[in-house]
Amino acid sequence: NGYSWLRPRDGVVPPRHGLSLSSAQDVVTDVMVPQGAVTAAQFYALIAHKYCTERGITWEDAAAFAMAMREHASRHPLAVLGSTPLTLADYQASPMISEPFRRADCCLDTDGAAAVIVTSADRAHDLARPSVVILGVGEGRPDPPDDIASRRDLLGIGLDGAARRGFAMAGVGPRELDVLGLY
Repeated sequence: NGYSWLRPRDGVVPPRHGLSLSSAQDVVTDVMVPQGAVTAAQFYALIAHKYCTERGITWEDAAAFAMAMREHASRHPLAVLGSTPLTLADYQASPMISEPFRRADCCLDTDGAAAVIVTSADRAHDLARPSVVILGVGEGRPDPPDDIASRRDLLGIGLDGAARRGFAMAGVGPRELDVLGLY
């Protein structure tokens, strides 16, 4: 609808049943909100802070990452911020949202979609465009999936197990990849 359905633009009909997140909403309401955390940046700040501390990630590292992501995004003709670069000065001037996250570290409020069409290798040979063979897939969730504050390992995310399973199925490892995109 052009914006997140929690804040639809004019003319967009809100969802009939509203927001229903079940147990995840209970954790947010009962644990996180009373401590002042009400946004995704605040929920994940604890994890990011631990990660940065344990891995020696500096604000300069975070700035370099944010600037690179802006550069990549600006190459798309429909980029929300157009071709406007993010400079180091812009990053430093960006307001702190929830340490270690500055506004320049956070996602823009956007909606989008993507599709992957999967077919057999035999059928793919007849297609007009070149195809890509899927060698392996993995799926996973953190433990527990709906409660960041109660995780035994804050850095143990669903990607950990999913990556192991996907690489095992594909028979390759991370060092053999040319490119990887995660969100």
